[in-house]
Amino acid sequence: MRKSYLEKIKETLRGKQICIYPMGTAGKYMRDQLQKLGVEVSYFSDSNPDLWNTQYEGITCLPPEKLCGIDELSVIVESKYYHEIKERLLALGIININRFFLEKIEREHYLLRNKQEVEQKVNDVLAICEDKKSKNVYNHIIESWYAEDINEDWFEKICSEDQYFDSDIIQLKDNEVFVDAGAYIGDTAAEFLKACKGRFEKLYLFELDPEIYVSLKNNMKEMLPDGKYECYPYGVSNKDDIVSISCGDRNSAILAGKGKHEKQNEVLCKKLDDVLKNKRITFIKMGVEGAELQALEGAQTIIKEQKPTLAICIYHSANDFVNIPLYIKSLVPEYKIFIRHYTTEMYETVCYAICAGRK
Repeated sequence: MRKSYLEKIKETLRGKQICIYPMGTAGKYMRDQLQKLGVEVSYFSDSNPDLWNTQYEGITCLPPEKLCGIDELSVIVESKYYHEIKERLLALGIININRFFLEKIEREHYLLRNKQEVEQKVNDVLAICEDKKSKNVYNHIIESWYAEDINEDWFEKICSEDQYFDSDIIQLKDNEVFVDAGAYIGDTAAEFLKACKGRFEKLYLFELDPEIYVSLKNNMKEMLPDGKYECYPYGVSNKDDIVSISCGDRNSAILAGKGKHEKQNEVLCKKLDDVLKNKRITFIKMGVEGAELQALEGAQTIIKEQKPTLAICIYHSANDFVNIPLYIKSLVPEYKIFIRHYTTEMYETVCYAICAGRK
């Protein structure tokens, strides 16, 4: 019988002292997920000296050189710079280096529960994809769900550049009104300004994490004069609601249930239809850590009436991947749907919707 991806991970790590590299947000997330799977981590490691000898959940971060000589060591690299880190570790004599795609576990479970429905919806999404590249990208990612194993090279062949402003899809006009839902510190806003060469009408930026929101406001003051942007300390959803979030980094996310998190805050979520009522909107980007479908539901009036260009993240769950493109198309049948992928990981897949008749 074919082994699941989870079983393969456990088999690979059995009897090993496990080290996760680096110790940042992604590394800590990897440790937390492995613990849920019954896999204990012994060490962190990082090239940043400021992190050496610090701890997360009682696990110490070591300098890379200190890893040499640890018996039965297996290093898990959780970074988009996997190849560069692997070369550095190999140069130190560390040879047992792994990369795991934990999202694949969730995808496999989703398939087991919904196989027939998924297959039908995948065919439906492929049918609405506008170009061959979109179909190839979407198919390749779906194949990773079914594959017995995937390696670090699986996603390289489908990677594109210029996320959210992909030049083979997006042609910006001089009067764009850009909505950034999940604005973080303004990094996407900076990319937008570069893509439009500074010619635009206005920006509306939403960031629910209170700490990050402060940085966003400060950065926008440096980037643009008053009147060219508005910042909102809200999450976006399909109703007004107060929710708990994990916070403090770019992966701040709404918590589905109670659990142990380093930092939590209660924040307000609102509908884009309410906050931006009667405002002209031409482009909406959403990267809101798995709340994209609810956010789209809360923006359906704007979408139906104004038909703005959409750039929506669909990689946070299997459910999003198969349902968001179909939901967008149901709102505005005239939309042309494109799919692009932007990392060598399972994340950063974006669904674009373009309508020639937008206002």
